[in-house]
Amino acid sequence: MDLQRVRTHFDEEAPACDAQILRIVPHYREQGGLILEVLPFDTSRPIRAPDLGCGTGALWYLVLAAFPEATLVACDLSENMLAMCNRRLARFAPRATFRQADFGARDLGAG
Repeated sequence: MDLQRVRTHFDEEAPACDAQILRIVPHYREQGGLILEVLPFDTSRPIRAPDLGCGTGALWYLVLAAFPEATLVACDLSENMLAMCNRRLARFAPRATFRQADFGARDLGAG
């Protein structure tokens, strides 16, 4: 797999990602609510989680809103996806940090 080609694809698709996912994934909006219902944590508990392939941050917007003590490390290969995620989650700063990473190569953006 050509990593640069994948990165370029997701960089180009980032602006249209949210609209596309609503067309492609049945009941996408309902999935977020279901995920919140099944998370096995009390909403007041401090949890820390990575999101590998965070995309535009739509899911983590819901999680950070519902779990006020949660923190997130958002990782994505695409700089544009990370930028969109960063903008979407700006109201939750500093509970969200952002790292460009190729987690397929076990690079979780440690730098």
